[in-house]
Amino acid sequence: MLGYAEIASHFRGQITDGELNPGDKMPSYSDAAKQFKVNRTTVVRAYDILKSEGLIVSRPGKGTTVAARPSIVISGVDRLDRLNRTGRRYGSGEDSTGHRVMRRSVYDADVCRALELEPGDEVVIRIRTFRQDGQPTSVGVSVYPPRTTNEVPELAEEGRMERYFGDIYT
Repeated sequence: MLGYAEIASHFRGQITDGELNPGDKMPSYSDAAKQFKVNRTTVVRAYDILKSEGLIVSRPGKGTTVAARPSIVISGVDRLDRLNRTGRRYGSGEDSTGHRVMRRSVYDADVCRALELEPGDEVVIRIRTFRQDGQPTSVGVSVYPPRTTNEVPELAEEGRMERYFGDIYT
């Protein structure tokens, strides 16, 4: 049996992945309770969490719907998880702009260790702004060891990559 946090997480994932879009009707408390085999109070608590996050809205007599402009900030890990689950790089109404590329020396011990580099080695940094319905929501920064540009030359080019880096690199 799921708790309210897991039910909220389920619907949050559907909204983030674009399975539920702005204006879509959420299941009634009773229908969701049946779906998850929980009592109505558990669903109410889950929906209260989603309301407090600005993801859904309730209107008396109209039910609960996905917010017109859900306020979702997605991390890089969330994006990779979504890509693995759905095969989509972007959610509904989401895009990215302002793609920039630069090369810099890296001295951060964690970055050097993760990329198997020595302090002072050069890295390729890609920066872009993610937008939801044309409004900026977050900035993405990716750091690559220069050897990856041998396999994926697009990494070193300004502009949005047409294909996902992981697909090309694999």
